[in-house]
Amino acid sequence: MTLNRLLTTGFFALLAPLFVMSGCSNDDLLDDGELFDVEETGKADSFNSNTNPIELIRLVNGSPTLKADELAPTSDIGKTISVPTDNKPFSSDYWPMQKNGILNRWMGATTPSPAEKYGTLFLEPGQQKTMYDWIQKNHGKDVPGVQSWFGICQGWTGSAIAEKTPQKSITVRKYVRDGRTYLQKCTTPASDCVNFTPGDLTGLMAEAYAAADATFIGYRCDTAKVNFKYDKNGRIVQPNCRSNAGTLFLTATNFIKKGGKSFAVNAVNNEEVWNQPAYQYVITQYKTMTKREATVAVDPAETRDYPWNTAAVGFRRVTMKLDWAVETAPTTNTAPPLVSAGKTYDFILELDATGAVVGGEWIGASKTEHIPFFWAPTAPGAEAPYLYPSYVRALLNISRM
Repeated sequence: MTLNRLLTTGFFALLAPLFVMSGCSNDDLLDDGELFDVEETGKADSFNSNTNPIELIRLVNGSPTLKADELAPTSDIGKTISVPTDNKPFSSDYWPMQKNGILNRWMGATTPSPAEKYGTLFLEPGQQKTMYDWIQKNHGKDVPGVQSWFGICQGWTGSAIAEKTPQKSITVRKYVRDGRTYLQKCTTPASDCVNFTPGDLTGLMAEAYAAADATFIGYRCDTAKVNFKYDKNGRIVQPNCRSNAGTLFLTATNFIKKGGKSFAVNAVNNEEVWNQPAYQYVITQYKTMTKREATVAVDPAETRDYPWNTAAVGFRRVTMKLDWAVETAPTTNTAPPLVSAGKTYDFILELDATGAVVGGEWIGASKTEHIPFFWAPTAPGAEAPYLYPSYVRALLNISRM
């Protein structure tokens, strides 16, 4: 499934809640049968097909590590774990639709936009119009109900993870020989030469990855926080707005520590989508807890011993800060920077008898403020007509020479 379809269709699964209505009081209960708690299944927050990160992790680690203590050894606590420098993402614009996406003349009214430069270099006039019209209608100012946060951040995020950073401005011409298209650097000014800045290239890469193939886990919340509902333990009831804390731990440690690769997150848990490429973390607390201690950490008022996942026999209290690249203005003559932000998450890891992570519960503010979905690109994908990822990558490669 392409990333664009995942993000625009609100990909998630809803689990129908069980409502039990009864007209009897406690005095009406028969005393010759066992009582079963209808409020809990005991496995409500163990991994399911939409939160188990195994297939996502296999993109970078063919033999996923699941044992918590191996992923967070004592030597790692308090230490920043980051992807190698060459694999760090870059910051750029999310090419907001209100500004007309990559049709925006971001360098000034007299300088063509990234899309226009691409069209001038590669396309015939009729093809140019087709591409420009499509971008304006689907990724630009003509999108119905367009809001300020609408953009192609999924394309920037995917390209920032999968591609290297453009390094400098380039001026090139198209050269066709024997039916094949080549690019040639321009050493002297000429009418058929087109200049691309690093900012232009990040815009074109964003469009080239806007419908990328991707592996995706989690849910799109698509719900304003004011509409959240909570159970008696303070956990969000809507399953599409409550991800599994174990998913964050396993994804971050396997991707960044084991695989040396970034991955994508939606940094907000509400009706908006802000895709960001996550590239480093630090675990400041990693503590073994008893079942009772873990229960109290999730909800001090809970009298039952950890009722949320009966498969869990071990528990770790974790505080993890995850950092990701954030949006910034496109650059004209220099490589795009890495500007970062992040959030700190508190949670309980649930372990089986082997020490493998089988789920998790959020703690405190993280019950509401957590990542609803995770993904990673597997191949570029562009929906805009005549915008070919191979052409964009050729421009990027010249920028890096």
